[in-house]
Amino acid sequence: MTLIKYFGLLLLASLATGCLMAGNYHSAKTLNKGESSTGLTFSATSYEFVDRDQTDGDQTVEVTIPNILPEVTYSVGLQDNLEIGGRIGVGSLGAELNLKYRFLQSPNLHLAVAPSVGAQTLIVISGTSFKLPLLATFELSDNIAINAAAFGSATYYSGPEDDDDDSDFEAFSGKLAGAGAALGIEFSGETFAIRPGVEFTRYQFNVDDEDFDGFNTVNFLIHLSFIRGREKQQLDRIERKLDALSGDQ
Repeated sequence: MTLIKYFGLLLLASLATGCLMAGNYHSAKTLNKGESSTGLTFSATSYEFVDRDQTDGDQTVEVTIPNILPEVTYSVGLQDNLEIGGRIGVGSLGAELNLKYRFLQSPNLHLAVAPSVGAQTLIVISGTSFKLPLLATFELSDNIAINAAAFGSATYYSGPEDDDDDSDFEAFSGKLAGAGAALGIEFSGETFAIRPGVEFTRYQFNVDDEDFDGFNTVNFLIHLSFIRGREKQQLDRIERKLDALSGDQ
């Protein structure tokens, strides 16, 4: 089976559910203990691959698929520099669990890793994915920051198990490896953040021990994040300062 047929099957499954899951939306900054974040991610993905089956030579094909329904995200701070979270893609029928650890914090620069494991079903095929992003956030001011990421990923797909050996979707069983980078800007307040960004990924198929030409994706996304728990921490700090002033008198 040719790459374009495999890719066509993937697109058919994707169209049935909306899109593949969105990419990286993380900031390298972590939530404090007791804080939580709930968010929505809106996205659209552009796919580019080369069709080598045309009689008139190679042709580049581009397809853009919007994720009509937003993904829902949730994260909670476990301790300093460590948070756990996940996301659910209603439209893409996928879910992911991630852990973020910030290993560097300076006045303006934050660096973190955010390994994740996810699962997604495209109705006729399903996949389990693993991703390891390296995240960087550079704060331009108290309310504006630049987010960047570099990552590698691997997704293992399996088709339906049936007695039809000629099933096209049964043939789509194998590994999809990817590597890429993301860049975005973050506008944040005390309890709210907006993160528009773009992600570039290069993928390589390996199906039934056959390697096919890779393909590229460009993911356009915007993540809206609502943070809870900071108001209580501010009130606690004010209360401690008042107590300290009372004790000095």
